[in-house]
Amino acid sequence: MRILTMVALMLSACSICPKATAAIDDEAKILAVIDQMFEGLRNRDADAWRRLMHEDGQWFIQRRADGDDWHTESTSTIERIMALSAESATVDEAYESPIIMIHGTIATFWAPFKARVDGALVQCGVNSFQLVKQDGNWKIANIMYTAERCDSQPRE
Repeated sequence: MRILTMVALMLSACSICPKATAAIDDEAKILAVIDQMFEGLRNRDADAWRRLMHEDGQWFIQRRADGDDWHTESTSTIERIMALSAESATVDEAYESPIIMIHGTIATFWAPFKARVDGALVQCGVNSFQLVKQDGNWKIANIMYTAERCDSQPRE
């Protein structure tokens, strides 16, 4: 009886392996999209951004003013792509400890970051990107992030 129970448990465990493998695969693909987006930022590559981002996407930036107040900036992905082409500074953003949540064809990427412009540390914050899977490919649908001094801690 014990052997039958163990065999049944092993078979049921194997039935969830493809789902786990698919989730790991999607997570790797999402990280690749995010990394390519940041590479496009560094290289001011508007064509890469067009490939990686949904054309109807929005950007929301929560920027901390001099005091404790937050200021919201909003723009479309198309506007951000056009602005990227005109940018002359080298922007390099590094994230750490990303959290990725996936449900079917939608996903969220969440990670703290530090941004440098021409090598100088200019801001820190948290990125929250929403992605959608279309025709088997992940695209960044919306981008939200906080823009804070690197010595500050988020406050409500």
